[in-house]
Amino acid sequence: MIKPSNDYIEFSNIQKTQKHRFVCYADFESVIYKIDSVNNSPNKSWSENVGKHKASAFCVIVVDSFTQSIYEMKSYVGYNTILKFNEYILDVCARLLNKGDEKMKNLTNEELECYNNCNSCPQCENVFDGDKVRDHDHWTGLYRGPLCNACNLLKCRNNFIPVFFHNLKGYDSHHIISDEESSKLLKKKGVEIKSISANIEKFISFSYIYKNPKRCEIRFLDSFGFMPSSLDYLSSNLQDEECVITNKYYKNEKMFNLLRRKGVYPYDFMDSFKKYSNEELPPIENFYNALSGENISEESYKYAQKVWKETNCKNLEDYTRIYMINDVLLLADVFETFRNVSLKEYKLDPCWYYTSPGLAWDAMLKKTGVKLQTIKDIEMYNFIEKGIRGGMCNTMLRYSKANNKYMSNYNPEEESKYLLYLDANNLYGWAMSQKLPYDEFEFVEDFTLEMIDDLVSKEKGCILEVDLDYPEELHDKHNDLPFCPENKRVGSTNKLINDFSPKRNYVIHYKALLQVLDHGLILKKIHRVITFKESNWLASYIELNTNLRKNAKNDFEKDFFKLMNNSVFGKTMENVRNRVDVKVVSDMNKIFYYFFRRVQTKRIKIIIFTFIYFITDPMSTFII
Repeated sequence: MIKPSNDYIEFSNIQKTQKHRFVCYADFESVIYKIDSVNNSPNKSWSENVGKHKASAFCVIVVDSFTQSIYEMKSYVGYNTILKFNEYILDVCARLLNKGDEKMKNLTNEELECYNNCNSCPQCENVFDGDKVRDHDHWTGLYRGPLCNACNLLKCRNNFIPVFFHNLKGYDSHHIISDEESSKLLKKKGVEIKSISANIEKFISFSYIYKNPKRCEIRFLDSFGFMPSSLDYLSSNLQDEECVITNKYYKNEKMFNLLRRKGVYPYDFMDSFKKYSNEELPPIENFYNALSGENISEESYKYAQKVWKETNCKNLEDYTRIYMINDVLLLADVFETFRNVSLKEYKLDPCWYYTSPGLAWDAMLKKTGVKLQTIKDIEMYNFIEKGIRGGMCNTMLRYSKANNKYMSNYNPEEESKYLLYLDANNLYGWAMSQKLPYDEFEFVEDFTLEMIDDLVSKEKGCILEVDLDYPEELHDKHNDLPFCPENKRVGSTNKLINDFSPKRNYVIHYKALLQVLDHGLILKKIHRVITFKESNWLASYIELNTNLRKNAKNDFEKDFFKLMNNSVFGKTMENVRNRVDVKVVSDMNKIFYYFFRRVQTKRIKIIIFTFIYFITDPMSTFII
């Protein structure tokens, strides 16, 4: 493991406060060739291959986010879909990135007066020290305001074009990465492929990097990584006035009202390219989805018939094109609305990020202004990591039946019994609003329990490694939910178990330790202790998102603001040891075939650049 180079981390991604001008939204449709597969083993689980997906159509919409309009659009239905897609995406992104770098326009008298009177940088808030410069938008040439030279350099023009698919990781990436003809094209153009992967099958993101003539990067991203819901659900939360791209494309009100919702499509029926020549909409039974095991409703089928008629479809190719374009228009409106919310509330554009945890982490750093100490001591890192055990999920009582006077079938001859369901609102939000570590981490020797009060008075806390005993007289009382769960090996897997066994070398936050001692557990020994400074530095960010959630306009916004809290905690719990490197190789000198091959390797070097000392997981057990 490699130590991080920085002693502290704070918000520094100033360039990510800029709104990306050009953003591509895309989608593929496929024909699904039927596969006959047989599995004769009744003694073990198995998967049945029923179809092979072959990309047969694509749509790309380039949105100019400055004008909220369609800059360019391309749709295609036919053979060699992935090759045609790659030819287009390489061309359009090169044209966008090679557009002229506009010089700054002359300042108005008002702008000049404002510039002269400004004494500190609005971005970093440092007082100017002979480094004041005029910042301008390199796309439009418009003056934006005064900045210090360092911040101005960070806000330089972006050098990549984001291309968003909804479910890139789970579906669309497989088409792009496995196409033989495309690998030859990319090799010919000198394209290097870099990826960020969960594993060899799941690409969080990947990029085409090439020169034409400037350095160009096409960054493929997954909108599902920010908005983990179906496009149908997301688009249903949009107000008509938020469907800006869709409205501008269809122009007339009648067509907009018809197509501002997710369409229906006979996925399993489309098992060959010949089906695109069919001149009638398939009957309702051909809209059966084998994956979900459901058919569409009569209402949905009538909607499909209306779309076919109103858009003058002559065959299934026309219908496919309408369906696909509409999907991409809705995705564009959903994500552009999402971007506007993020820019309004956090002054950050999601287009710079790969997933919501990265966005949430920067939003937290920016809103709180906190400086977090990085852990460079490997022993200290491993010590704190032992305190991460995961969340409990147990069924202590497998069956219980209510019987009381408020029930229609109450039996007075039997014992009166009630069932009670309890849930903690904003559990992790509450935990993250408490005093949390942030600085001055150090091992302390000869530590005693009595020293905790002195630490707390100095706005400090500690994490301890201790031995605990569980007295037998507490077993019945604590049987439903014992304290201090442990990860134990059960058969071939690790399980988080609540039991009454003695706890040895147990890593625990001091507040959780005081809680278990107050409930009767016995402290036998303190092995090691790490002390640190603590404060409620995260509370303002948690409160912001909690209030935004209360005032949210729809369910999506409620889920999003909740995610912006929970993602911060998830980011701190990230297990960097599980990261892998996946290289996509298209050079025949490096691999045995022309077309793409994926090579997965464990990382030889891991930078311990995570903040596992948040330790809010045991903090949340106070409520439980």
